[in-house]
Amino acid sequence: MKKLILSALVLSFSALGAQAQIAAGTTLLGGNAGYSSQTQKSEFANSPSSDPDNKYHQYELAPTVGYFIADNLAVGVSFGLAGTQQKQKNYNGNLSYTNETKMRYLSVGPLLRYYKFVSEKAAFYGQLGAGYINNYSVQKSSTNYAGDNIARSQGYYSQLLPGFVFFPTDKFGLELTMRGFSYNHLEQKLDDKSDDKYVNNGLDFGFGLRDLRLGAFFYLGR
Repeated sequence: MKKLILSALVLSFSALGAQAQIAAGTTLLGGNAGYSSQTQKSEFANSPSSDPDNKYHQYELAPTVGYFIADNLAVGVSFGLAGTQQKQKNYNGNLSYTNETKMRYLSVGPLLRYYKFVSEKAAFYGQLGAGYINNYSVQKSSTNYAGDNIARSQGYYSQLLPGFVFFPTDKFGLELTMRGFSYNHLEQKLDDKSDDKYVNNGLDFGFGLRDLRLGAFFYLGR
């Protein structure tokens, strides 16, 4: 009897997944965004100021546009813009000096996404992407009279992202995406007049609760 009930449940979910789909010709439009801010105050007897000693801001914007070339299979382009700003105030006796760092990350590249429905309103998906990345950073210090320290790097990335989408309506989906697996190759030239450069190869993966990203997408024409 238990085997019969289990088989019926499996067949029911399979039937629901088979009926639900995103038809070819549907347009995918959406993305995710995020912002965080943090301040930290250090209290010392020789601190002449009551302003926060450390300020940190971070933002992230990742729009995506795609087109379903077959049922449940979409190709598209993903854009990424992220940045951080950190400002630190340090004290040496009655003297204070400030260090400030700003970083900007830009990426763009094609993607391939496939959906596997588990019910009429829920599906898992996997997304494969690759593309170009460009990073920029500037460091400023109130004690550095030689000028700002600026660094630029560029290269390419590849990534594999798992995700889950829930459809409150046929044309709108709420997504949870893992940071997943990614590989980055970056090159930074040391001098415009020479070929000397830093090369950085990075491997990154994240599949925990802290690696979840919330997004929203429209499925136009579905």
